[in-house]
Parts: sequence; C-alpha cells; structure tokens
Amino acid sequence: MRVLLITPPHQFHNTYNEHMSKRSWLDRGFGLVPGVTPPLGILYIAAVLREEGHTVFVKDGAFESLRGIRNAIRVHAPELVGISVTGFSWELCKKIIGTLKAEFPNVYFLTGGSLPDAYKERCLVECSGLDFVAFGDGEYIIRDLCNALDKKGDLYHVRGLAFRFNGKIVRNQEMPLLEDLDALPWPARDLVDLKRYCPAIGNYLKLPNTTITGSRGCPYRCIFCHITILPSSARYRNPVKVADEMEFLIDKYKIKDFLFWDNGITDNKKWILELCSEIRQRKLDAVWSGNSRVGAVNFEILREMKKAGCWRLLYGIESGVQKNMDILRKGQTIQQVREGVAATHKADIASFGSFIFGIPGETFKEGLQTIDFAIKLDLDFAKFNTMGIHPGTLLERNFEEHGVITSFIAAQTQELGGFIPYTMNERELEKLIPIAHKKFYLRGKYILKRLMKTQNIDSLHQNVRGGLAFIQS
Repeated sequence: MRVLLITPPHQFHNTYNEHMSKRSWLDRGFGLVPGVTPPLGILYIAAVLREEGHTVFVKDGAFESLRGIRNAIRVHAPELVGISVTGFSWELCKKIIGTLKAEFPNVYFLTGGSLPDAYKERCLVECSGLDFVAFGDGEYIIRDLCNALDKKGDLYHVRGLAFRFNGKIVRNQEMPLLEDLDALPWPARDLVDLKRYCPAIGNYLKLPNTTITGSRGCPYRCIFCHITILPSSARYRNPVKVADEMEFLIDKYKIKDFLFWDNGITDNKKWILELCSEIRQRKLDAVWSGNSRVGAVNFEILREMKKAGCWRLLYGIESGVQKNMDILRKGQTIQQVREGVAATHKADIASFGSFIFGIPGETFKEGLQTIDFAIKLDLDFAKFNTMGIHPGTLLERNFEEHGVITSFIAAQTQELGGFIPYTMNERELEKLIPIAHKKFYLRGKYILKRLMKTQNIDSLHQNVRGGLAFIQS
C-alpha cells in the first residue's frame, strides 16, 4: 500500500510562507526564537509500515505549503494520507482535509496525535472529509489498518481505530499501549532532510542536532499535560539500544547534539545511569540534553550525566508559589526546585526552567513572584508561557471551575493567553510574559554569563538569535 504521512503546514496557504523563502543563518526560516525538530512520531510509523512492505512518503509541514502537500499526493499517488494533529492545528487540519478530500475523493484520510487521543470518534463528527482516526500509540494501529485495507479485510478488528461504515461512525476497542519499545525499528529519518532542522533557542549546543527518545509516558499526573490522556506510566527502551541508535546517527549523519524528547529522562535512575555508562564506554563524540524533574535529580546522578555529555536539562518548574504548584499537581516543592537547580549548576550542566502564568487561582502579584523566583534561581534559560488548556486533560474537563477560555486556539499555544483565571484579568495576564522576558534576559549579569558561556559558533548563533529577537520585539 502507498502511504503519505504528513504534519500539517503551519498556515493555510497555497504557497510557501514569506519567511520560509528567506531562510538565513540566523533564523533558518522559523523566526529568531522558535525552531523545528524532526517529526519522530510519523517517522516511527513510517519505519513500521516499511517493515510490513508498504511504500511510505513523508512531508513535514514545517517546510511545506498546502500546494506542496497537494503536489505530493499527485506525484506519489498514495492510497492513504495520515496527518499528525494537535489541539492547536485541529482547526487548520479540518480545512486542509476538506480541501484535499474534495480534490482526491478516492484517497483515504486518517488522523492521529494528541488531539485524536482525546477526541477519538469526535474527530470524524467534526471533519466530514476524514475516514479514519487512530488513538493511542499509532505504529501498530496504522500498520493493522494498512494491512486490512491492502487485503480488503475487516476493519472491526483493527484496535485503536474509529471509522465510518455505511453512514455510521464506529469506534473499535483501544489498542494496548506499546510496552516493548525495543520491538520498534528506529525512526525512518532518511525520509526527511535532517540538515534542515534547528531546535529552538536553549535546546541545542551544537549543530547538526536531532531528536531521540529513550522512553514514553510519564508516571506523574499534572492536570494540564496532554501526556495524561493515555493511562500510562513510563516505558523504557534498552539503554544499549538507545546508545546503538546514537552511534548510528553520529556515524551516518554526523550528529553532534541529541535532544531527548522523553518526558522525564531522570525518572528512572538505574536507566539513566546505564545509558551514561554506555555512552562513555563507546566514547560517543556528541553532547545531549533532555527534560527532567527537580525532584528526580541529585548531584551524584548529574555528575555522571555530565561525564557522559549532558550539557542541559529542562525543568518544568511552572511557578515560584507553592500553592500554584500544588494546584497543578506537580508533586514538587519550592525547596526541591532550589536544591535541584543548585545541584545542576554544581555539576556544570545548564539549567532551563519553564514557567506558566495564568494558573488557576493565580494572581498577578503571584505571577511577579514567579518571575523573581526564576531570577533568583540564576537559570541559564527560562521559558515563560501562559496556561495551556489541552483537550482530554483534567484541566480541560474542568476549566469552567477556574476561569474562562477566550479562544480555543489561543488556549493551545500557551503564548496568547487564551485561558484567563478568575483571579486575574486579561490585561494583567498579557503583561506578565513581556515583563518576565525583560526582567530575566536583559540583566547585565545574565548577558555577561551568556557571553562567557559562548563555546562555539553554534552557541554564538543562539546568543545572536536571542539578542535580535529582543531588539525586534
């Protein structure tokens, strides 16, 4: 079977966005602050489908217009087009699917991703051009669907699938989540051009960089996180096989920097120490970074990570007020944050803290306290967002208890303030992010620290991007 897997174009246009045609060394076509990374989800699916004998093509919407997607369908003649969908992209995807289905009525259209995980058959109700919805880990669901379509088999036996049949919507049983991640082939990275990707500021030290995963899922249940849609604790790959993949990518693509896409790379201490041991034994010539929790690190572990090439950890701190952390069910304390960040600095690993404004019950004054807390922590990088309301999360199901949503899309971006808690007004919320950026990044002490930590042309690249972003803001 011929399959085209895509991420949606960033805008509903028939031509490249103007900024995409002006790619430069500084912004690489994505603006000064943001970046883009390879779509690992669909690349994993592509690898599984190829093992089954299907012919697979990939188009990343970060580099494509609607016209490019349309041309790909004409050239490759796929029988199935699969689209990765998030809450933010859903409205756009509905337009794209409707347009393409009208032009290619004999092509099947399928969606998967974080929003279909939450909406399931509701996606079919809202989008008449859609034929199938996959919910859960997509690799085996889409494999079974393609095999069934190829052999004209019974779709009722494809678990994790919702579809239309005789004018009705059918929702099958869920597919169990993948427990043996090592059974999956490595992502089909050869279907994209890895040289075109560059992560956001604070997410790389050297280029070329690429993403990799060592686990899926998360044992924590924060009320705002889309990971909680799936009832899963963390599942881990064999550290030896993760190191095998890193070694392969270094040899084949000359990768110098890995960004681990795991939710919590240090949650399993035995696992991370075994991975560090593998990296050191092989003397892999690359650095790496990932996401962690302040309560899941200590100096001894961080020291081993540093020896193995870890240069930065991103911590979901979210607030400098304990009450607000507790509302989010973060399961961490202000003191743990202080100790975890201090241990990170002691191990000479860069710290990146993420913070949220507009938490249910948060006041404007508490938002300012969070900014001051971020500054006192002396973080190397800080990211300030507004509260995201993601479909299927506990917060989304109960948001009316805490505030109002002014825009579904804005509430997905975590930047535009689409959710306003009752304890803060819209104007106050809009003021917090620019205040945070200026107070945190325009300090003389911070600027001097960044200059002193400039190690190579790639870290200089980030500093220049960041500086120009402020000048233009």
